[in-house]
Amino acid sequence: MNIKVAGKDDEDKVVQLMKEFMEYYKEKHPEWGKPPFLSREELLWSFHDALKNPQTAAFILVEEGDEPIAVSSITFWHGMNMGDTVITIDDLYVKHKWRNLGVGSRVVEFVVEMGRRMGFSLIEVMLEDRDTRAEEFCKKLGFRKAENRRYQKKIKLAV
Repeated sequence: MNIKVAGKDDEDKVVQLMKEFMEYYKEKHPEWGKPPFLSREELLWSFHDALKNPQTAAFILVEEGDEPIAVSSITFWHGMNMGDTVITIDDLYVKHKWRNLGVGSRVVEFVVEMGRRMGFSLIEVMLEDRDTRAEEFCKKLGFRKAENRRYQKKIKLAV
């Protein structure tokens, strides 16, 4: 299994996984109606924007061989009111046949280690309302409920 920050050559894989994520989201929460999902062009713009501005965002891609199996979008920011530098895991999608095999945990561990190396002091995960499975996942990985839909974990800098 290979986990990496996605680069230019990964755009098709990242966009395809993000589209699958949106379809999964629609099926999982039909009661929410039809939120405005991004078109392929809008996803490509978002991907290219992250490539042009690596100090603000990135996509994490997981592959098994040549098969893309998971994707995560992350953002970097400074919490002025908290005094922390923060990486937010905004989205995390694992293909169905790869779920419950530790892929999501490995992605989060990758982001935590990346944050340590880059000098960030806090990792947070944004969850959807009433997603108890995701809440349990975050707790299992040492995150604590903060406010609203956020789960946070303080990290120590790499030495």
